[in-house]
Amino acid sequence: MWFEIQEVNAVWYFDATGCVIKDIKNQSMPFLYSIIMHDKKTKTLIPVAEFISTIQNSTWISSNLFFIKTMMIENVRNKNKIAIAPVMVTDMSWALINAIHEAFNNCSIVQYLKWSYDVVTARNINFDMHSLMRVRTYLCSVHFLKIMKTHAKSKLHGIEKERQKNILKTFLFSFSILQNSKTLDEFEDNFKDFYFVFTQKFQNDLYLTSIVKMKEKLASRDDENVLNEILATKWVVDDVNTIFSVECSKKIKENSPYVNHFSKIVQSLVTTASIIKSNIKNDFCYPVLFELIFEYIHLVPLWSGFIICDWQMKAFNEIRFTIQSNNAVEGYFKHLKNNWIPKHSMPSQLVGAIYEMLQMKYFLHYYKDESTNKKPSKLPEKLEKWQKKRICKREKGFYYKNNQQFGHSSYKSNESVDLQEFPCLEHDGKYNSKTINT
Repeated sequence: MWFEIQEVNAVWYFDATGCVIKDIKNQSMPFLYSIIMHDKKTKTLIPVAEFISTIQNSTWISSNLFFIKTMMIENVRNKNKIAIAPVMVTDMSWALINAIHEAFNNCSIVQYLKWSYDVVTARNINFDMHSLMRVRTYLCSVHFLKIMKTHAKSKLHGIEKERQKNILKTFLFSFSILQNSKTLDEFEDNFKDFYFVFTQKFQNDLYLTSIVKMKEKLASRDDENVLNEILATKWVVDDVNTIFSVECSKKIKENSPYVNHFSKIVQSLVTTASIIKSNIKNDFCYPVLFELIFEYIHLVPLWSGFIICDWQMKAFNEIRFTIQSNNAVEGYFKHLKNNWIPKHSMPSQLVGAIYEMLQMKYFLHYYKDESTNKKPSKLPEKLEKWQKKRICKREKGFYYKNNQQFGHSSYKSNESVDLQEFPCLEHDGKYNSKTINT
């Protein structure tokens, strides 16, 4: 099934959920970790691999992913097919992100950031940099937009609700342009437009040029309904603060090459002067929103599309998608809990339900009976040989044979024994001194 699906959508979706397996006494809550593939042609969700764990750290998760990686590579022997998906989409969890890179790329997140920068800036062109990393990681675009909405809303606290909603909508639409950037150069242009829209106090030529470019890019997009839905969604700040808290330490920001790269761009933008002056106030002038973007610029290859677009150009010579969401695995979890098994089930119930589902989907969409298309081969008559069946009687075992000597000694010796040497053998004249053969 993976051989056919990878031709349509060579992406795996990785996430975890609770409330599926029954709690284990004296242990943490068991989580179900699932890698899902989405066949967009048949609109089918199929699990690639799953495991249950009560340990939720990256070391244990990566060990399970490494086992999955080994099994896939050993069983995929077709050189024209790929064993591991080159793109994996996951949620904002450092345990999942680090586990993916440790298991599939054998590297840390800092090494991955440096590698991606060398790839998109065309460094080391004499060496195939793409072969160093098996998997490209991408954070769910919808969840990341929700996170940015929550943080932006907190920075706009105290503003009138209607005005706040208008600014948030413009911010999210502008940020989605950054997410859909196909190359690093395109991302830099969008980054500059974002800067001029949200930092200029007046509607000068820099602002007007940038806002027009953004509107043109948004006019060719079909994700307005998604963004409006995100605007209407209530998202708790505590729930989305995990990826950018303690784990995202200063070391990652200091070692990320993107911080230095975009810092130089910002310095050049600050010194850029407008040619046409204006006294009209810019309603979107909130530099804190630009600072919010720059705060997460060190992780830009995880939430922007230029690194996965670079792989698509190398693999297919075309760009098939710029962003990805984790809706596939979330839909799988929802269907699993509501339709297949009751909550807090035993592992055997889960395995049985998934096995039946895989059988059904395989025979429904992917099974090909080649024997029905072939004509039955007929053996020529001259080669047909007929002979009577040979009936061989089974020979009885040794102990079942009628052996008269059984239990008696059949051994004879040619040596003679003189009974005089054994006087105890003479009794009542029955035995004499004659030689007896024994």
